[in-house]
Amino acid sequence: MTPRQIIRTPKIVIAEGEWKVVTKKATMPATAFPMTKRDSFRLGRGWHWRVDVLQCCHIRVRLLTAFNPDTENYVAWLSMPRGENHAVLARLEYHADHGDHCGWHCHAPCCDLSQVEIGQPIGRNYARLPGGNGRHRRTEFDTTTDTWALSRSFRFFRVAGTVEGGML
Repeated sequence: MTPRQIIRTPKIVIAEGEWKVVTKKATMPATAFPMTKRDSFRLGRGWHWRVDVLQCCHIRVRLLTAFNPDTENYVAWLSMPRGENHAVLARLEYHADHGDHCGWHCHAPCCDLSQVEIGQPIGRNYARLPGGNGRHRRTEFDTTTDTWALSRSFRFFRVAGTVEGGML
């Protein structure tokens, strides 16, 4: 199975995350989105974020959805555990600070799941679509609310619903 197949397979939410905001006093804990036993992905001040646990093909995956409305930046990362570590399977992103090359894009590895590097937000075998020098069709940053940000990540990663009896 490949990361692309995981992205395209419908998923259900089995543990719903809660929206949080990184402020001067409230930080993103290292346990929120760990990459390895000793390293984690952490966001800076002004980011709104949440982590949902999803079920896909009998595999549990985590979906980090985060955005910063002030800087017009967005990330949605899908990862799966491998032992005590995690492998990032795909990243949907928007960065307003990329100048002429800004726009909605995805980073994903082009290999089998077993070959995805663990603990790396972006490994050597990742491809960027559209390419960094290519034309972006979707260049408008329209993600300014928690609902809109979550809707965008759920739509891209094909999150179809919740476990029976759950709420979304």
